Amino acid sequence: MLRTIATRPGRAVLSAVLGVVAGAVLGAAGVYFYGPRKTVDDGPGTDSSSGGTAFVQGLGRLEPADGLVPVFGSPGDRIVRFLGDADKVDAEVGLGQRLVEMAGDDLRAQERMIAWQQLDDAKEQRRKVEQVAEAKRKEADQEIANLRRSQMAELDGQKSRLAVAERQVAFARTQVERFRSLTAGSVSGSDLRQKELELSKAEADLEAGRAAFRAAEKAFEDGKELAKVKGEAARAEKERAIAAVPVEVAEKTAKAAELKEQLGWIVAPITGRVVRVQAVAGETTTQVKPILQLAGLAEQLVVRVEIPEGEVAKVRAALGKDKPPLPVKITSRTVKGLTLTGELRSADKVARAITRNSVVDLAPSAGSDRRVVEAVVDVTETDPDKLARARALLGLQVDAEITVPEPSKKP
Repeated sequence: MLRTIATRPGRAVLSAVLGVVAGAVLGAAGVYFYGPRKTVDDGPGTDSSSGGTAFVQGLGRLEPADGLVPVFGSPGDRIVRFLGDADKVDAEVGLGQRLVEMAGDDLRAQERMIAWQQLDDAKEQRRKVEQVAEAKRKEADQEIANLRRSQMAELDGQKSRLAVAERQVAFARTQVERFRSLTAGSVSGSDLRQKELELSKAEADLEAGRAAFRAAEKAFEDGKELAKVKGEAARAEKERAIAAVPVEVAEKTAKAAELKEQLGWIVAPITGRVVRVQAVAGETTTQVKPILQLAGLAEQLVVRVEIPEGEVAKVRAALGKDKPPLPVKITSRTVKGLTLTGELRSADKVARAITRNSVVDLAPSAGSDRRVVEAVVDVTETDPDKLARARALLGLQVDAEITVPEPSKKP
């Protein structure tokens, strides 16, 4: 059996009212976010050749002039503790100041100490090797010197014996010639033969002395070559002994370990102020989530505005040479009553590259993937209360409305 459920009149009226309200809200949102930019004419009574004023809308974030800098840790390392006041918002830190002690710091410190100890051991080993090699070199030099002295003495002795043999030959030759010059019968034949025999013996001794002298000279030359070879061998042995102890490699290893330790430290990349702490002691660090965020100490605020790619040419044209800055109205959809003034001062404040947006529109129906060009707008607001509120909201997403004069119309 089927049952028919009747609609109550009150409920139908309520549904109709809610539908009308929802349609009006969504329609207004669509006009606000997707409607064409507004153009303000100069008004009645103006010259028809004058142009109007266009407004280029962009999303951006409020930052100090020297930026918001995230501080990451080595992926997979673990936070032991924060150093000083690094975990306190508004704490000031200096460039290079250590912010966090990591679990890997102790391991890297141990590696550095071991590397430097190995370097010291290698230097001491090389020093001992050099001492031994130097002693061997000196021993070889002494041996060479002794050999040269003995060879010199032998050569000098051979010279002396050769000189004696030459004198003996000369004397024996004189005796033979004298005996031969005597009259026949005054000298017996046996005496003459004896003198001739003595001359032959002296000449034989002289020839033997000359051969010995040549041998001594050859030995001396060979000794010099041997001394040269032994000297080179001693030096080569010393070089091999030194090369066997890799001090240079140990030194590079120690320096690399020291650099690795320093690279593992979490230090402040800028002089600034802690504006956000995103991790706690005991947490493992990743490449995605920073440990904390720093802001520069500059008083000047800027808005990094993402201009739709279709509007960039118009903005650049309005920032040509000798043209005034473009006024910018900065508002927030989330912070009630926050309105700031700003200026886009020159074309070099507008990036050259087109990128995907990093600021997402707060409207649920707005597109999340847009092609934009980033521009840096200087905040020129002078109201101290507004500036104080703005400095307390760094990273706030804001709307930037850039006033761009339209080109003059031709008559």
